[in-house]
Amino acid sequence: MDAIETERLILRKMNTDDAAFLLALMNERGWLEFIGNTTVKTLEDAKIHILNRLTSRAEGMGFRVVTLKESHIPVGVCGLIQRDFLQATDIGYAFSEAYWYQGYAFEAALAMLHYGRDQLDFKRILAITDMGNQRSEKLLAKLGLVFESTMIHPQTGVELNVFAVSF
Repeated sequence: MDAIETERLILRKMNTDDAAFLLALMNERGWLEFIGNTTVKTLEDAKIHILNRLTSRAEGMGFRVVTLKESHIPVGVCGLIQRDFLQATDIGYAFSEAYWYQGYAFEAALAMLHYGRDQLDFKRILAITDMGNQRSEKLLAKLGLVFESTMIHPQTGVELNVFAVSF
């Protein structure tokens, strides 16, 4: 499936043409505070990051660019990934601050959860947040994920909250 559509959004596969949007998103205050400082500082860095970290050869996996259906303006990213240090697939998302508080993250993440359950036959999906990311924790609860545990990120040493939903 190439694109996932909701009432207001299109979630399409990410490619290197999205590098300028990703570069801007990854250097916004919200990304830096809750996802982490990044070495993505140039357009070329963003292209490499897309190819090496955000896309996946596995069917249905990887991050998608979330665009507004009417205008095709990119507003965020959302996707399903398998992290080495987690025992189940993880949902991740980030949205440009200009589009916060409009329900786009909920709409996109709900669509990805349904896609994971209905198309990829996942029985369980995880999510991780930094300890202080109350907005994401509230969104995850609204999506039906429940707090499961805390863990230390093996590469960064940052303490994370782990949430899960089972189908």
